[in-house]
Amino acid sequence: MKHQRLISLEAGRFVAALAVMLYHFTDLILKFRGEAPLDWSFRAGHAGVEYFFVLSGFIIYSVHRRDLGFPGALSRFALKRMLRIYPPFILATLAMLTVYALVPSLAEGKALGWERVADILLLPMQSPATLGVSWSLRHEMVFYAIFGVAIALGARGMRVLIAWQVMVVAAIPFFDLSEGGTPLTAVLGPFNLGFGMGMLTAWGAERLEKPFRALAAGVAALLTLACTEWWIGRDLPISVAPLGPLVTPLCYSVAAALIVAGLIGWERAGGTFRHERMWTLLGGSSYLLYLLHGMVGSVLIRIVPASVPPAATLCLLCVTAVLVAVLAHRLVEAPFLRWSAARLATHRA
Repeated sequence: MKHQRLISLEAGRFVAALAVMLYHFTDLILKFRGEAPLDWSFRAGHAGVEYFFVLSGFIIYSVHRRDLGFPGALSRFALKRMLRIYPPFILATLAMLTVYALVPSLAEGKALGWERVADILLLPMQSPATLGVSWSLRHEMVFYAIFGVAIALGARGMRVLIAWQVMVVAAIPFFDLSEGGTPLTAVLGPFNLGFGMGMLTAWGAERLEKPFRALAAGVAALLTLACTEWWIGRDLPISVAPLGPLVTPLCYSVAAALIVAGLIGWERAGGTFRHERMWTLLGGSSYLLYLLHGMVGSVLIRIVPASVPPAATLCLLCVTAVLVAVLAHRLVEAPFLRWSAARLATHRA
């Protein structure tokens, strides 16, 4: 993993971010125009989040599994994760808070008080977040924290990760997921099983003898879930999970794990992607796309004339958001990541 750049990881994270964006923009257009573009064809686009969690578990375990048992690696692990997650998120949050301060009507109950500190630090919180997508980042930070504890505990570290996953399973009956959960959901909610599936995928991908079968099974499962969800839920509000609040993350996470395992196994066996530079750029831009698409869409939907058909509006919003994310990545995020990587390498030396 360290010496081989896997394009499937880059392509997968961009497609996942694109799916989430299509899901959100469809709902946004429905609210402003009264019609869902393409008959809510992207009703299952939220599954990009489950894919992100599985991918995160895969990457973190693949890159840092040798750190388990070496407490001295904790500071470097924590610093790398903070530099990757916090700077873009904090800048995006401050930008949104500035908009709220200038146009209070857009805040929609998000008080500009001390709870914004917990919001910016990605701590579990009950009040509405500034960026709606930040709920998933809180799960990420919990995963990083528990993985950090596993590193610090040395030889017992793997037991911590396993115990956490067991606790997540045991806690399922006690969460009222239909109401969105509580701050404790970020620690023990069923979405966290995606990280465990990702780690299990990282452990088993090298042992997978027929990756194409896993890939085919994952794609078939994903399409079946997506079609079923569309059929049941295309007329339901976005707040309702057509497949249920528990079945949704579990089933989509399994499908995502199969797809990740299949893609990685196929690529390691010699499979290649065309246009590698394009996928590398789009994959590198995916985090900013995930963070910024909501703001881009909120601005554009107020500018695009109502006479523009919903499908064309969806296309315009998506293209603009991708361009904004790519430019921000090339001009700001990528140089910062190169600088921080150089500083970490110097510090390590």
